[in-house]
Amino acid sequence: LGNSLYFGGYGREAYATASLECPREEDKFTVGNERLQYKTGLLTSDEVMLAGGQNSSNSSYYLYTGNSYWLGSPYVVYYNNASEFFVDSSGNLSGCGVSNTVGVRPAVSLKPGIDYHGGDGTASSPYVID
Repeated sequence: LGNSLYFGGYGREAYATASLECPREEDKFTVGNERLQYKTGLLTSDEVMLAGGQNSSNSSYYLYTGNSYWLGSPYVVYYNNASEFFVDSSGNLSGCGVSNTVGVRPAVSLKPGIDYHGGDGTASSPYVID
């Protein structure tokens, strides 16, 4: 692919082989990893795939919002152009040049054992965390 640098999510997206396995120990949310002090970030392309996102329009999975938003997974660097995974307004999982204006949808990681009750996760009926 010449002067292109494709990242891991690119191949998994093309073949729908999503994984939640974190290949780098220093990137994991673990006790003692001081670099990962804050547990808020962007969803990964793999998380969207596992929720039902795909590289074609899909409005029937729970992460579909009707709006475009960035994901936290790099897509490709081609010469001096970088692309990041995003979900478009049709629910399509794809890559987009980082110079484009796209929204964000932050996600929070909860510790094991933390429960929620009530709500369905929408703005009008948010989850209630115990």
